[in-house]
Amino acid sequence: MTGPVERYLERSFFAPWRAMSVPQRWIVSVGIVGLILSLISIRDAERSRKMDLLREQFHLPAGIAFTDFDPGGSKVKWPVIRGTVTFSQTQYDAWVSALDDGKTWRPVPVRYRDVTTIGRYSADALRWRDYRPPPRRRDGGLPDWGIFFEAPVQSIRRGRYFCLAVLAVEPPPSRDDEKRDDRAVSCWELGEQDAPVMVIEGVLDTDTRRLHMKF
Repeated sequence: MTGPVERYLERSFFAPWRAMSVPQRWIVSVGIVGLILSLISIRDAERSRKMDLLREQFHLPAGIAFTDFDPGGSKVKWPVIRGTVTFSQTQYDAWVSALDDGKTWRPVPVRYRDVTTIGRYSADALRWRDYRPPPRRRDGGLPDWGIFFEAPVQSIRRGRYFCLAVLAVEPPPSRDDEKRDDRAVSCWELGEQDAPVMVIEGVLDTDTRRLHMKF
């Protein structure tokens, strides 16, 4: 006896496949392979786009490879993006030389998490510090420790820390196509009632020349 799954497969797939001619089977097979390759191409393009977001936001040297990268879940509209790079000594020296230059660090328009333009920055919004920021508050008042208290970052003995929080304008635009003009502050400046629409976090391990990023 056959179960419902076997009967479904026989009716929906095996019987029609046996009824096809050889040329028809080739056409169907080529179509299936083409569909699979298209899905892989779309996935890779989305992964590359998310890598580019981190490259642009953290002004990474051209050609540097990610040692770790997590594009986030595919079922979430705005997944959390994480990446890690390790600088060569030459790359590190050049990159660190501009670390405290606010003009260098002014982020490009990000177009992520509904943020299109950051119009205003607080004086300390783009500052790298020598200590971790305090936890932020999520919905419900629970603390959000961000990347700074995760295991790879907790083990850092000497580091520099970056945390940029984007606050939405009030009132927000009334139409989806209306340009926003959000405001950026450092996470150290957030109040208990502030609810960032986006947070960009970075941690530089100055001993290993490794940069951890979260978007």
